[in-house]
Amino acid sequence: MKSSSIDLPAEPPVTLLDRLETVRHLRPAQIAWLLKRRVIDKTLERSLPAAPSETPRVADPPFARIPFLQQPAARAFSSDNDTITLLNRQAEHRIPAQWNRSDMGKLWVTELNYFHWLRPEIGYEKGKSYLMDWIANAPHAPHTPAWDAFAVAQRILHWTRLLDAWRHEWQSDPDRATILSDLYRQSRFLAKHQQFEFLGNHLIKTAAGLFAAGVFFDTDEAHAWRRKAADILVSESAEQILPDGGHYERSPMYHLLVLQDLLDVINMCPRQEAPADMLTPVVNSMLAFAVECSDPDGRILLLNDSFFDQAPTTQDIAEYASRVTDTLPPSRPNSPTSFPAFGIYHMGAGGWDIRVDGGKVGPDFLPAHAHTDTAGVLAWYNGHPVLVDSGCFCYDDDPARRRYDRSPYAHNVLTIDGHGSSKCWATFRVARRPSRVHADHADATHLSIEHDGFSHMKGAPVHTRELSLDRNAVHIEDTVKFRSPTPCTLQLSWHFAPGARLPEPGKKDDAWLIYIDSGAGRLIMRITGADSVSLHTRPASRRFHVDEESPVLVVNTRIAAAAAASIVTHLAAQ
Repeated sequence: MKSSSIDLPAEPPVTLLDRLETVRHLRPAQIAWLLKRRVIDKTLERSLPAAPSETPRVADPPFARIPFLQQPAARAFSSDNDTITLLNRQAEHRIPAQWNRSDMGKLWVTELNYFHWLRPEIGYEKGKSYLMDWIANAPHAPHTPAWDAFAVAQRILHWTRLLDAWRHEWQSDPDRATILSDLYRQSRFLAKHQQFEFLGNHLIKTAAGLFAAGVFFDTDEAHAWRRKAADILVSESAEQILPDGGHYERSPMYHLLVLQDLLDVINMCPRQEAPADMLTPVVNSMLAFAVECSDPDGRILLLNDSFFDQAPTTQDIAEYASRVTDTLPPSRPNSPTSFPAFGIYHMGAGGWDIRVDGGKVGPDFLPAHAHTDTAGVLAWYNGHPVLVDSGCFCYDDDPARRRYDRSPYAHNVLTIDGHGSSKCWATFRVARRPSRVHADHADATHLSIEHDGFSHMKGAPVHTRELSLDRNAVHIEDTVKFRSPTPCTLQLSWHFAPGARLPEPGKKDDAWLIYIDSGAGRLIMRITGADSVSLHTRPASRRFHVDEESPVLVVNTRIAAAAAASIVTHLAAQ
């Protein structure tokens, strides 16, 4: 589906200072690896590793303790209709396949080369035809989507488990040597292309892929791959998983994907053997986070780059984890649980369930999946969504929409003169971002978030958002304080769940009144401290490349010259 058009104020242009601010947070080792990958390798690396001279030996079974968790893409794929749907976009897919097609976007093509859509139940003969077609017709050159290291890791993860499931069928197949030798060649490539330049979920994935190769093959070289991958996984999981169990990129979706990769590695290890013994406590804390940090329906919160149907559901991963680790899946707590290291604060009273994004946008050296949503609010009433995040429509195939999704206008946050708390640019870049985000969370009904994301502006404004709950209402007060009286315009957005019905706002005395009819029932929003409140329709994307229309209230107030200003929002059930 085509992205909806959005009429928004012009964003401040990206400057040289923004680029320098983006780069200065990178670690020296990252810069060195980026230089190697993007300059040296692209200049000198013109061929792929050689295949082994003899068919590589495959390790004896078992390859895994239990069957692996199936990917959403695999559940949707059928080999009978000659089409494939990835990222909610369908295309023809028959043999010979177009492994490097130009009409579907780079990310879609890269996903096609993952092979996460091919499941063992399709059968060996049909499944083998896709593997052999890839070997014959995929690009045989580095720096193409088929040989993106992340894609190679995904492909190794899935080819190894497919071949393990089809072990009896290929033992006497004449094509056995061709498939195993090419898989070994891919593994050699991955051993030299661990994504140290990106870190984060990318490095976990490339290490997990290399670990799978090291377990599947039984050669001295493969044993070295396994040891190298295990060292990366243990050290990176210790750094990437925060004390409260959340993943440091602060994306609930990528949290699940990293958790699944670590569980897959444990699944490939004999019990009580390295690195399973060191990874098991990590995945237990990650699983508790995933279960507790979810919406009233048990789904991921759509914060930062998160969307449904890309990762398995939290419930599926919890059940998989319980079988891999022989532990009972955690249950959701009876009272709100907050995660200050990750930066998610949970409030609840009466029928209200509130989540506030009150943490860092991500690691300073890796904010690729960040959005401009510091102090953003999500709200449910009696289990029904009321205030929502606009989600994530795409990455690299619609730059204007990508800018919107990451902008403050797509979230329930404040802007000052068109500036958000962070400056996200390009597809995955972040320049300016808050250096300080302070939360005062006395109990489940009171929260104060203060940040300095606007300190670069005249008057060095500091934004504080205070929330309080009772059984019937949510009270939100946004206050901006300046070092010296500074004229400016404050703008605040409130995004309502798709399907909610709002009339045009009306004003009574000094307050704007808005009546909302939605699945949560009839609600009333009262806004004071605003010059104007207008109703708009903007897109929301709970799934990649799928748009829904969401009603949005845009609140504006002009400050002539003051040391402080406040906008107060009161949302109550009728």
